[in-house]
Amino acid sequence: MPHEIIMPVLGMSQDTGIIANWCKSHGDYVEAGELLMEVETDKAVQEIEAAESGYLNIIGHAEGIAIPVGEVVATLNEEPVDKNAIVSPSPVAEPAAIAVVATPAPVAEPAAIAVVATPAPVATVLVADSTAIVSATTLASAKARATAYRNGLALKDIAEAQGKSVLHVIDVENYLATQNKAAPAPYVTTGAIIEQPSRLDVKIKAAGLEYCQEWLLKHHDLDHRLLASHIVATLALGLWRQRFAQDSKASATIRVDFSDSDGMQSELLLNPDQQRFSQLKAEENERHSTPNIRLVDLMSTRLSAYEPGSITEPVLVLCKEDEQIKVSLYSVDAAQLSNAIGFIDSLADQLEEPLVHIA
Repeated sequence: MPHEIIMPVLGMSQDTGIIANWCKSHGDYVEAGELLMEVETDKAVQEIEAAESGYLNIIGHAEGIAIPVGEVVATLNEEPVDKNAIVSPSPVAEPAAIAVVATPAPVAEPAAIAVVATPAPVATVLVADSTAIVSATTLASAKARATAYRNGLALKDIAEAQGKSVLHVIDVENYLATQNKAAPAPYVTTGAIIEQPSRLDVKIKAAGLEYCQEWLLKHHDLDHRLLASHIVATLALGLWRQRFAQDSKASATIRVDFSDSDGMQSELLLNPDQQRFSQLKAEENERHSTPNIRLVDLMSTRLSAYEPGSITEPVLVLCKEDEQIKVSLYSVDAAQLSNAIGFIDSLADQLEEPLVHIA
């Protein structure tokens, strides 16, 4: 039985999505996990992978068209499909081409009137529209956008330098290779105890994080319990690399303390920002090592605040307050205050709509 591929929901207010790029051709055999297409929303371009293996049968949707979420855009078939035959989607209402013709052909020339009365093919109109959409803004895949953000790069500058309107992560990496950018100020966890760390607080709406957790559990085959704190840890460590790490490619850890029915639990995650959620697992052999950052998740409790006391690494604390989440950052280095403010401000922005920022 063919596996249907639908236009996914990538944002809370999304009604339609645009196929920015088909990464596979009609009739190609696609393995599960391979990149299938790139979908553009009003926030970003998200890379969509195949959930199953099969022969790709594209249902005639051209790139650049706004497609309602939930509509079938392709199927993955067990048997090979005819590469020269693409199934057409539901008919699209033809535009009233005659209404936009300012000067009709003279009556004396019936042949010319016949040509004007026949509207241009729908496909031609759609291709012209898609070109306008691409040229009006710089589109980028989720990984390309995240890489650019971590390195403080503007997508517009990369697009101009590379001569492209749609950016992939390789384009950002090529641009980085040509730049002689100074590395961010290094941050090193020395193990020194900070008695009175500085604290920064921010509040965000809880709906975005809750929706992201529900969506991931529904659309991905996760063989473990996905906590909201896992999503926060993934985004937080990625931003930590951008703001504080001396080597953004080096391994990094985040300790997650969370509450469940058995009380407070703790796990150490290695590079969660560079893994799939299905691959996240606690590092048992490193449980007592000093993490690069610590996350205390109290959202399932009634606590509205928590003071970690003396610390040796930055600490993030999450508390639920009605329909909001309070995020507190306890910083260990007053000299890094500017970076700390940028870090928690960026984290708050990503937690408002985390599904958009997960690469």
